[in-house]
Amino acid sequence: MPENQFNTASAALKERLRRAVLDAGFSAAGFARLGPPNHAACLETWLQAGYHGKMAWMARDPAGRMDPQRLFPQARTLLVAAARFESRFAPTLPDQGAFAAYALRPDYHKILKQRLQTVAAEILGREPAVRIFVDGGPLLEKPLGVVAGLGWQGHHSLLVSRRLGCAFLLAEMLLPVELPEDHPDSDHCGTCRRCLESCPTNAFPAPKILDATRCLSYWTIEHRGWLPPEMRWAMGNRLFGCDDCLRVCPWNRFGQVTGILPLRHDLLNRPLLYWAEITEEAFSAIFRETPVKRLGWPAFLRNVCVALGNWGDGAAFPALRRLAGHTSPLVRGHAAWGLGRLLPRYPEIGSFLDEAAATEEVAEVRTELQAARSMPNAFPATDTRSG
Repeated sequence: MPENQFNTASAALKERLRRAVLDAGFSAAGFARLGPPNHAACLETWLQAGYHGKMAWMARDPAGRMDPQRLFPQARTLLVAAARFESRFAPTLPDQGAFAAYALRPDYHKILKQRLQTVAAEILGREPAVRIFVDGGPLLEKPLGVVAGLGWQGHHSLLVSRRLGCAFLLAEMLLPVELPEDHPDSDHCGTCRRCLESCPTNAFPAPKILDATRCLSYWTIEHRGWLPPEMRWAMGNRLFGCDDCLRVCPWNRFGQVTGILPLRHDLLNRPLLYWAEITEEAFSAIFRETPVKRLGWPAFLRNVCVALGNWGDGAAFPALRRLAGHTSPLVRGHAAWGLGRLLPRYPEIGSFLDEAAATEEVAEVRTELQAARSMPNAFPATDTRSG
């Protein structure tokens, strides 16, 4: 329905809602018509290509994902809100753990949903008939963000805004009232290919298409099992996610950072050796209110083992030797890989690998220990042993 067909009350309600969302700490808010967004047809092609990997929920009810009204038949308008976070971090050193920019801060799922619930109650009544989603429902949130006028999908498939860049998180509210829609912005990526060229694993088969099975965020966060060797090499010191394509986007020079997702400065630039010592209790306590918690302790230590191996310093040997005796086969196996990375520099590690392989009862771990004995040397010849 064209905006000029809405009455003054509808336009006023829309702006009251937008103002309340901004006052609640969000960086932007847009309104969209209901129905499949323009990019909805791409979902089926993406799924057929297998680019979703083992994220089976992405393939459930694709028709429902394409039409938000199927999730809430009373809905008439979709509100999409964006919360920008700081993304200009100083690069980590090889001996430090690297986290995605959104990770070392309060869990956005709960906070953003609570903020929108407060807005709905304030503007629409004590128990408003709305549905709110923050990564918890089958919505094509980036294409819907485009329809709501928040920006365009960049070459890295993320939503990009001229005012906010691409370092922001989204939340959606389905409203039972018809409100004027906002106008989509045009694509302003132009010929820029920085995000595509920055990807360490070539995860973009074409602009705007992400192959999750080649993405380090998928492997370090969504996948909880054994990591493919080629992804281990590419991970570097990443412990949770990868921001390479986001960080190089020139549009991130703009935009105010929201205060509702404050950074945990105490967790920045912690040494890998610190994370290698973390117990299950400490993991739960430290990451209790952050997105990292859902990864789980064994998968987190799996990533630490890989990062220690990629660091390549002899100071990692004691930590990896201890983790090679962990109760989790997943941790033991990736510790073996990390030790194999050190072996070309420190041949004395070979006897430990042989002894561990002789007593290991889990076949997958034994295979990792044996494979570690023939790990290719990808490090410079210089010895960087600490001390």
